[in-house]
Amino acid sequence: MKKVIIFCFIIFTKLSFSQHTESYMAIANNFKIVDSSKVELKWKNGKLKERKKTIKLIHNNTEYKLLTGVHEQFNRKGIKRTESLFDKYGNYLSYKFFDLDGNIITEIVTLKIDYTDNQLLEITKEYTDYMEYKGEIYRYKTGKKCNNKKIGKWFTYDSCGNIIKEKNYSK
Repeated sequence: MKKVIIFCFIIFTKLSFSQHTESYMAIANNFKIVDSSKVELKWKNGKLKERKKTIKLIHNNTEYKLLTGVHEQFNRKGIKRTESLFDKYGNYLSYKFFDLDGNIITEIVTLKIDYTDNQLLEITKEYTDYMEYKGEIYRYKTGKKCNNKKIGKWFTYDSCGNIIKEKNYSK
């Protein structure tokens, strides 16, 4: 049983940082985490507004306050509107935006976080937008962005899941 737990722990830690390249990790290992705190904010009506965890880290004698872990935001009625996941360095790993019925409208997943010589940080994300048609939620558009610039193939779908438009973007 002990071996199974150790194996699961190793797999989890490898997967949780799979977006980070070796060049980024070489820089990130110089970050020093000095403090962390959990924060819950409420609306005036007592309903939960925001739940998050923050960290303070120091890099090159500069202090930064960043989000880490799960970050949730709620509307005044207490309905969850967004859910984000951050790594231990404050980088987005995933983001979900919900409609009032709890359906995912937009989902963003970070694929790669890299450091290059000519640019400090290069982040590649995969975007998926959903739409509602006749009471059904369907995938509307998918594609990738690198530093918020569309790259590769972007697909637009009809309500049956068929590709109706394909556009190619260069890096």
